[in-house]
Amino acid sequence: MKIRALLLVLSLSIASPTPALPQGAGRPIENPDDVVTKIIERIEQRDAEGIARLIVLNMGLDASNEQAENQIKQITFLGTPLLFDRIYDHTLGQSLRQVIYYNPFRNDRKQMKFTFFNFVFMRANDGWYFTHFQFQVDATHLIPPGWITEPTIPPNVRPAGQ
Repeated sequence: MKIRALLLVLSLSIASPTPALPQGAGRPIENPDDVVTKIIERIEQRDAEGIARLIVLNMGLDASNEQAENQIKQITFLGTPLLFDRIYDHTLGQSLRQVIYYNPFRNDRKQMKFTFFNFVFMRANDGWYFTHFQFQVDATHLIPPGWITEPTIPPNVRPAGQ
């Protein structure tokens, strides 16, 4: 597969929050941790083609759009990853899961790039679906704004059983 076709499916941005990737047909996966681990390994290896291949395969995205080619190249320009820290791993009920990794990078000019990677999974009766991936460089927030959203119960609604 051409690297261009694989890379373009990722709508990734360094300068600003990234929009969600388009909804793909997807395919069920048994364990979200396996997908996250494989993508993080590819990031560590600076393997942009491998990252794109995993996302296309697991999200069921169409690889025919060329708009994201330059954006995915930015991930390889972040530099050398210094550590990988799973800073957030939250499951709502038994079917919704979000994992956020923090990864500082140091580039060739010794500049630090404080980067976050966001993974969202949703479960159906046939398995988990990888529904969202994005990354963002952000040195001013502990976690990029808007990445963690918890459902809230309106004040006039009581939880069941109360």
